[in-house]
Formats: sequence, C-alpha cells, structure tokens
Amino acid sequence: SKPLIYVGMFKKKILAKALATMALSQLVYTPITLSAPLYLQNVLLFSPVTIGLLMAILPLMTVLASPMSGHLADQFEARHVASVGLTLIFAGIACYTRLGPDSNYLGLGAALGLIGTGIGVLTPANQKMAFASVESKDYGLLAAMISSFGTAAGTIGTTITVALMEMDMVNKIPNDPATFAAAQSFAYTLLLPLAILGIVISMRS
Repeated sequence: SKPLIYVGMFKKKILAKALATMALSQLVYTPITLSAPLYLQNVLLFSPVTIGLLMAILPLMTVLASPMSGHLADQFEARHVASVGLTLIFAGIACYTRLGPDSNYLGLGAALGLIGTGIGVLTPANQKMAFASVESKDYGLLAAMISSFGTAAGTIGTTITVALMEMDMVNKIPNDPATFAAAQSFAYTLLLPLAILGIVISMRS
C-alpha cells in the first residue's frame, strides 16, 4: 500500500509549487469562515438571515468563477491564472482588514466576493498544475495529499488567527465591538504577507 504522503513527489518542482500555493492560500482565507459570522453578529448586529445571505456570497462567487478558471487554464499558463486568483484573495483579505464597527454590508460583501472569486480562479488552475506534474497512476495519492494539506493549512490558519486576535484583545475592553473589529483587522493584516508569498511562488517558472 502507498503512504498518504509520498515525500518523493515533492522533488517535482511544479507539484511542490502547487501544493505550497494551495496551503498558503487556505491558511489565509479559511479563517474568514469563522471570524466573518462572529463579526456580523457581534459587531454589526445583523440578523441570522442577513448573515447567512452575506456569507453565501463567498461560495457563490467560487462556483461562478471556477468554470472560467478551468477554461483559462486550458488556454494560458495555469500558473498565471492561479496568480490572478491569489491576487484576488489578497485584495479581498486586504478589504476585510479595513472593516470596522461602523462598516456596512457592502464592504463585507465586496471582501467576500473578491475572496470567493479568487478561490474559484485559483483552485482549478492550481489543481491542473498539480495533476499535470504526476502520472495518472498517482492521481489518487495526489488527491489525498491535496485534501490533507488543505485541511491542515486551514486549521492552522484558523488557530493562528484566533491566537493573534486574542493577543490583540489583551488589556482591552471585553465584549466591545470595536475591540473585536480591531483584533480581526490586526490578525488578517499579519496574514497578508503569506498571500503575497503565495503569489510569488505561483509566478515563478
């Protein structure tokens, strides 16, 4: 039987780049699914229905952007398409860091829309790079690696984000909307360089 993660596969430069790009992106954007609903509920005081509708923007834009990304990845170099996706994710996270206690649904909707579109553009192009770098007999193993790496990166990213937010909220007024807004802005600002690193890795030939 084959191991879940075969270290020898990382000798393939394209595959290593694709996995690194995927891990960095998920580390940065996955925490949004935790912090955004809390921000909407505890800071902006939106209703559950409004929160659900706003959060649906992210997966909706991902679904809409994915087919376009797959087509573009077939027409152009996949790494360039993936870089566009990462840039959109970076822009969305940057917009999210600007949200405060007085922001409205338009600002959050724009941030989630950019992130969702970025995920939709990045994922098909990045996966094309990964699967094109291995033989067909290794597709199952690669799929398992992508899944495990993505889950691990998202979990680590969420843990880091919560730790950064807790660190920023020390000695500040508890349960204050402004405190929470400032803490999440602090955390995501520190995560932004990871998105830039992902863009650089994706663009390198």
